[in-house]
Amino acid sequence: MTDTRQALYEVRAVARTARESKEVKAVRESILQHAMDILVEEGYPSLSMAKIGSRAHMTAPNIYNYFDNKEQIFLEIHNRAFDLLHAHLRDAVATEEDAFGKVERLFEAYVDFGIHNRRFYEIMFCTPTPKYSDYKGTFAEKAVFEAKQTSLKVLEFAFRTVEDFLSKCSGVEEGDARQITLRAWFLLHGMISLNINRMLAEIDDNPEALVKEMAGKAIQSLKRETGREAYQAER
Repeated sequence: MTDTRQALYEVRAVARTARESKEVKAVRESILQHAMDILVEEGYPSLSMAKIGSRAHMTAPNIYNYFDNKEQIFLEIHNRAFDLLHAHLRDAVATEEDAFGKVERLFEAYVDFGIHNRRFYEIMFCTPTPKYSDYKGTFAEKAVFEAKQTSLKVLEFAFRTVEDFLSKCSGVEEGDARQITLRAWFLLHGMISLNINRMLAEIDDNPEALVKEMAGKAIQSLKRETGREAYQAER
């Protein structure tokens, strides 16, 4: 084979590999999207390779060429969702210098994620799915533990953000950051969930605006509770 023919062969091989890689990625993405639909519409117990295949117009054996089992499919969705939320919160806070401003951006970004990433949010926080304790001693224990750590980093980031602000306030006790963060999460999650299941639409013409308004009130409550004005005077 001449040098020219060899070079042409190599170029074509690289192009073919890149095309195949792109096609594989597209098929994997289609499988994940259909799996998300099933999780949201029917719940985790209904998730199966056969059902995904039916929706994706693929045979169940063919799906095994892309994923080992339904657990792997679910965990990839789970990790993607929490990585996306973590990045969304981190980016929102990064643009703010003031410690309390960071808390405000944190709350606002969480609400924004819940409103604009409905399917992810439902799978993350609304749809009953297996947890780490369900997989202890099984083949999937290590992978599920890693997924648990992926989700916990979101909560830890929120704790640190609130804790940084509270460290600048007087009269704050150890453990307050955790309590305040969890209370805010419960409140914001409740509002987002009511918006997702369309209950808020039954009582308000603009449910998303209502969620944002209530989140703002939660922030105002935190200002009063922690003496935000005193913090401002000290700066």
